[in-house]
Amino acid sequence: MKKAVILILIFINLISCSKNDQVDFDTGNLWKITSKSGTESFIFSTIHLYPKDELEIAQEAISSLKKCNTLALEFNMLDSLELQKISTYKMPKSLSKGYSALLSEYDPKELSSMEIQLIEIAKKYELKIIGLESADEMLANLDKFKETEDSKKEKSNQMLIENFQMAFKMYREENIHGIKKNMSQDEPTMTEIIVDQRNKNWIEDIIKTIEKEKTFIAVGMAHFGGENGILNLLHKEGFKLERIKN
Repeated sequence: MKKAVILILIFINLISCSKNDQVDFDTGNLWKITSKSGTESFIFSTIHLYPKDELEIAQEAISSLKKCNTLALEFNMLDSLELQKISTYKMPKSLSKGYSALLSEYDPKELSSMEIQLIEIAKKYELKIIGLESADEMLANLDKFKETEDSKKEKSNQMLIENFQMAFKMYREENIHGIKKNMSQDEPTMTEIIVDQRNKNWIEDIIKTIEKEKTFIAVGMAHFGGENGILNLLHKEGFKLERIKN
């Protein structure tokens, strides 16, 4: 009887520990990552292009960036050869149409890029800037996605703008779960190839970097949420993640 009570107590304790270890990755654009060596890094969800009068990069994100030695972006935007490969690449129709729809709704002068702003801050404070993937690796995933595109399912400009505005609203609410859920339902193939597969490809390099030095990782908002999101993948690898609220 005594042995049975002890086993029950151990079982209850294990359940309690497992609940305490669970992290809610539904909301939050900025997270602190503590590596196994104790090094603190940060990961920030970006929106690549947005109306600059409607949003500013959170001061908490800027302060976190200044604490780091390295800024890690999806690819190194300061590498001229990498930029040339991407700028001359023929993008998938759905992505290029989405970009055109955005420019039809907003004056290009009204739009801003979070990545460019982060690069300017990193350069000012002499941070190293790196990419999580090469241009060739990124374009290989886009090629895979091109093979799956169905021209019969093309969205109207109005629908594309509405989708952007919904995603923009969710970003401001820091609703990373909603962003990933909507994208997964609306574009499951795109989500699998352009988001989830790239997340898995990045993890090994992210781990090596954050174990070595303080790093500020900035990737698009769709990469955060879900089972195959960067946050959950890092959590499964044993890293401690804490949300930093704006």
